[in-house]
Amino acid sequence: MYLYAALMTDAMLDLIGSKDALIVVGRFAKSALFVAALASLRDPMDVRVAPDSADVALGALKLVHPTLPAVGALTRVRPLPFCLRSYRECWRAECARSA
Repeated sequence: MYLYAALMTDAMLDLIGSKDALIVVGRFAKSALFVAALASLRDPMDVRVAPDSADVALGALKLVHPTLPAVGALTRVRPLPFCLRSYRECWRAECARSA
């Protein structure tokens, strides 16, 4: 389930042109497997997770008011110890073929 969610998130981030840095907040930030898989798929993008006290609503509010003070430090996510790029390409090709 978490790999599928990471693959879908990776595809959506490509669609919106996400390139430099990514901050994961909320429920998915609590899943070490999801964020590590996403970091592997987005490598070399800087992927970080927000502390538990920084929920999705606060993240949305900070988009509108970027000068709001931070609620704790962000933690850098280490990618998985193996590459997922070839799996991603096969998965995307199968999705395109099935569409």
